[in-house]
Amino acid sequence: MDKTLVRTGSSFFGSLAFKIPLLFTIMLSFMMGAFLWVMENHGKPLLLSVAKQQVRETGESIVAVLSERLALTASLVTSMANSAEALPNDAAIYKKVIKRQLDYLGTEHFIAGGGVWPEPYLFNKGQQRSSFFWGRDRSNQLQFFNDYNLPQGNGYHHEEWYVPGRYVAKQNVYWSRSYMDPYSFQAMVTATAPMYRGDQFYGVATVDIKLEGLTELLADEAKKFKGYAYALDRNGTFLSFPDDAISKRTHLDEEQNQIVEYLNIAEVAKNIEFIPNIIASLSELENISKLNANLIKKAKEIAGSSYQIELKEAHRIISVIADPFKHKSLGNTFIKEMEMVNDPILKQPVLINVFHVPNTYWKVVTVTPISVVSASSEGIKQAVLMSFVYVIGVGLLIGFIYLYRILLAPLKSMYYQLKGHPNDGLITGINKGELGALAKQYNKRSKQLVSANDHLETLLVEAQQASVAKTHFLANMSHEIRTPMNGVLGMLNILMRGELNNQQLHYVQVAKSSADSLLILINDILDFSKIEAGKLDLEEIEFDLRSLLSEFTVTMAHLVHNKGLELILDINDIEYSWVKGDPGRIRQILTNLVSNAIKFTEDGEVLIKVAVKDAGEMGLVLFACVSDTGIGIPKSKQVTLFESFSQVDTSTTRLYGGSGLGLAICKQLCELMDGSISVFSEMGNGSSFEFTASLQKGTRTMQVIPQINLRNKYVLLVDDNETNLLVLSELLQSWGAVVSETMGGREALQIMHKHPPFDAVILDMQMPFMDGEQLGRQIRHEEKWDGVALIMMTSKSERGEAKHFAEMGFAAYLTKPVVPDDVHDALMIALEGGDALEQAEPLVTHHHLETLRGLDNQKPANGADNLPRLLLVEDNIINQEVALSILEDLGYHVEVAENGQVAIEMLVMAGDLQHYDAVLMDCQMPVMDGYECTRQIRGGHHNIFNHAMPIIAMTANAMKGDRDKCLDAGMDDYLAKPIDILALEEKLIEWLAD
Repeated sequence: MDKTLVRTGSSFFGSLAFKIPLLFTIMLSFMMGAFLWVMENHGKPLLLSVAKQQVRETGESIVAVLSERLALTASLVTSMANSAEALPNDAAIYKKVIKRQLDYLGTEHFIAGGGVWPEPYLFNKGQQRSSFFWGRDRSNQLQFFNDYNLPQGNGYHHEEWYVPGRYVAKQNVYWSRSYMDPYSFQAMVTATAPMYRGDQFYGVATVDIKLEGLTELLADEAKKFKGYAYALDRNGTFLSFPDDAISKRTHLDEEQNQIVEYLNIAEVAKNIEFIPNIIASLSELENISKLNANLIKKAKEIAGSSYQIELKEAHRIISVIADPFKHKSLGNTFIKEMEMVNDPILKQPVLINVFHVPNTYWKVVTVTPISVVSASSEGIKQAVLMSFVYVIGVGLLIGFIYLYRILLAPLKSMYYQLKGHPNDGLITGINKGELGALAKQYNKRSKQLVSANDHLETLLVEAQQASVAKTHFLANMSHEIRTPMNGVLGMLNILMRGELNNQQLHYVQVAKSSADSLLILINDILDFSKIEAGKLDLEEIEFDLRSLLSEFTVTMAHLVHNKGLELILDINDIEYSWVKGDPGRIRQILTNLVSNAIKFTEDGEVLIKVAVKDAGEMGLVLFACVSDTGIGIPKSKQVTLFESFSQVDTSTTRLYGGSGLGLAICKQLCELMDGSISVFSEMGNGSSFEFTASLQKGTRTMQVIPQINLRNKYVLLVDDNETNLLVLSELLQSWGAVVSETMGGREALQIMHKHPPFDAVILDMQMPFMDGEQLGRQIRHEEKWDGVALIMMTSKSERGEAKHFAEMGFAAYLTKPVVPDDVHDALMIALEGGDALEQAEPLVTHHHLETLRGLDNQKPANGADNLPRLLLVEDNIINQEVALSILEDLGYHVEVAENGQVAIEMLVMAGDLQHYDAVLMDCQMPVMDGYECTRQIRGGHHNIFNHAMPIIAMTANAMKGDRDKCLDAGMDDYLAKPIDILALEEKLIEWLAD
């Protein structure tokens, strides 16, 4: 080591090696201290106090909105009382003036009626009952009713809403308990204002308000905190609640009218866990009458004057009139707070706040998820972030000043010296520390740079040539890599079909998975190299696009189910199903995009939407979109997303893996197919990848117009995922079905009660409040729905569930993503109810449907002497074993030739009695390769029985032109190694069909 690099400066403590780490140690100490201080002094207490205060402020705003409506009612009823006090005792004038006041513009949606109720014989000395009451008719118009003046009954002077009016101060209002109106059967509350003439109590004025709008009012306000709110009257009776099953009770009166009665929260709390008895804890604070002799006397008078009021309630009424909470004005109505570990509606821990509604002694209760309260920690995070930014800024400023003095100023001097003497100038004046050593080294080596530049130019040319050679080398490695990979994967497939114990099977499955992953990576690298070298081969074959997409979706299902996601396939806009193009490359693009979508999505859904449109002379255009609800992609990274080796950032590489080639290959494949690819994404809101490709019409292409006998069949869809509902609804409607849809189990039951009988119900398993199993039980519980076919769809299939749902009465059980063929076939079998349904054990599943479809495609049984005879021409021993095992399992008799020359000899010796039905030909072999062997077979130069027999290339050559080279040599078809068993079987069935 050069001694000038070691002995610089007076000591180690004066070197940059000490100063720079010291600086950043100080900066780090500042940042850590600030972080700990903010979290300890502001984070924890602020998280709780701010969050709860926000919830309380929302509750206060709800009380304010409710009080605004009640204040309008109070103002109206006191105005009516004042008018009645001043008007002469003339019935005509009363009817004219009071009705005009009661019919106040803008109140008709919540004011049900009202009137004036004089004391006995004060309005008319010869008549005890002289009320003036108006209620709304069916057209919502005020109509005068004289029923309360009839002699029957106890008279209105003894009603619960009347008697307390005698004890209410003038200009004040008494609010009755909630009750069910006997005429309209609506829940109501009455506001009562006393009337006085002089000092004499003259009667009361009343306004009846409806409670039906209260639930909607509170629900709208509760959206602010993602929970719910409800109201109670002074006795604890529900005025509103989001779940009628909890807050209401229904029964029939003597005339068989359905009566709906609101329950008291004390009664509900006894029967339902986690419903708090709020009124019980407040009664001691509000019932002050028992502590005052005068109030006790008045309570007894109230109870004695009304047949509807018991003494206990009379005490509460007189306490409310005394108003012990008069200090609780708007903005200061909070009473108490409590927490419950599991709310019966939200199904999670909640924070409960109770608020007092001034004057009425109603209670507004807000229920907020603890998770929402905890979300306020975002404010703490912002505070921590700002503290970090401040500390980092100050630390960097100090560090910059310090570094400027010890590092930047000397470097600046060196820069200007070099700039002023571009040829042979030396650095002077800098002799201390590492920079002094650097100057000496520069001066020593500057003379070497000119000659070094010439050498670098030579190296650059060589590097460019090496890069081109590397590209060609990688492009030509396809055969050498695929041949051993074919052996590895083939042998693993053979092992998996053998008799293995569980541990051995696990080892083989792990090895198979690793080999598949390696093959995917190799294919990406080879594809990228082939594209760069201009040797990527695109096929143009005819295929069924709908079948391709359905099969692809099924193969991706296990990845989705492992993460609990929804995978949705929408192919309703495919106008042409049979097309010409490269199905493998289309599937490759979709595989890459869908795999990425699943990888970067933790919850929600992945939607695959594909359409094919006629582009006139240009043929067909495929439009495809893969969208997800995942983490999203920053705008700054979207520009370079389709570049080679591009990743969103380094953390993505470490967390999710990937070579960075997939999207670059997708882009280049789209461009090769005269299309394009683009991305639309927002951080936190998922991503949407869209691509297009040009296709041609197939010979069997026709517009897809399903001729399916589902017309006028009534089908109900139940799924909480809107995308699933939309896709399935459009699919069923295209088949002629009459579709109804809903997102919840309870709503589904309501629709079924109102709707003519449905033929089938397709329901999702995972839904809030009422899941698919619970809904199915409810439907099967009703005898009138015994004929409805039930089809279950689930994202999480468990062993034994099919039998479980079959016992419940389901006809079919399908695992998402559900492809159109499965939906159609399951519906047809379930609605037909014949042998196909009877033979389904235990019910119709995807596997059962595949079995039924496969009956028409099975090969005819062959005797041992009638097996199709194949000649395998392959020089690699391992590949021979793999192919032999696969072909024999498929039911073929196979013989092997190690090269083309041996193959010719075996074909000649076979003659016509033992002739071969087809030849599987490798291309690269010693002695005679597959191309020459095929040319000789086709050329008729040898005494071979059938020169036109099918010859299928089965080779590791997968470069552009290899397929054409095989076909030009006379081969009929082409398969690339590693061999896909299903593809091999399909090729053999196709060529041996005749």
